[in-house]
Amino acid sequence: MDDSGLMDFPAHGPLFTWWNHQQRTPIAEKLDRILGNFYWFEQFSNAIATYEEPLFFDHASCCIIFQERGPKPIRPFRFNHHLMQHEQFLLLVQDSWSSMEVSGSQMLQINKKLKLLKGKLRELIRSAFSGIENRVRVALADLRAAQRVLLTSPTPELAEAKRKTYLHL
Repeated sequence: MDDSGLMDFPAHGPLFTWWNHQQRTPIAEKLDRILGNFYWFEQFSNAIATYEEPLFFDHASCCIIFQERGPKPIRPFRFNHHLMQHEQFLLLVQDSWSSMEVSGSQMLQINKKLKLLKGKLRELIRSAFSGIENRVRVALADLRAAQRVLLTSPTPELAEAKRKTYLHL
């Protein structure tokens, strides 16, 4: 391969791409490869190669994914009203706003303060609301379990536990 100028494309996925399907003496090898030369790698430096599990076949499938080039787009900041309900929101805004020393016209000062505050609010969103879908899924599972137990043998203690679980949603 060295003489031809071809190189293995770095890839994600299983180390081996083939196995013999023998339970007693399994053998796995990397038979399938994605190759390219220097010019190809230079032209498509943003490409990613993956090997998928073979599932029903002897060999793993290979795939090259071409990612779009260009800078990451800047997303506008979206203020979500539920953020105002967070217990730290007002304190964070007050502390951030009063601690910022900016100069210039009043409009420029407001603009700069809002830009600096945006970073603090993003941190609060990340720390308080990241993984919300998973937390809701877990809370619903807890509620279902509490309801199931309550419907099996109702007691005042179980009813209170179910109510607390419901309030936790």
